[in-house]
Amino acid sequence: MEQFLNSTNHIDMPLFDTNELLGCVKELALIDKNWFPNFEDPGQLYMRIAHISTDGMMGVKTPSSTKIFAMLNP
Repeated sequence: MEQFLNSTNHIDMPLFDTNELLGCVKELALIDKNWFPNFEDPGQLYMRIAHISTDGMMGVKTPSSTKIFAMLNP
């Protein structure tokens, strides 16, 4: 989470609470656990977290609106 926060800061995106995001990702993993053949094996989980701008206009500027989302794959 700290590395993701540092990357977010580096590209001038709004910062977030790392503990809150970690809680959300844990909850997502628990919701999706039945999709994983061996949920207890950490090698079974691939997670990609992304932070994107949701501003209505494209351009090189600090976004005023963003979205963070996570995808999990077994």
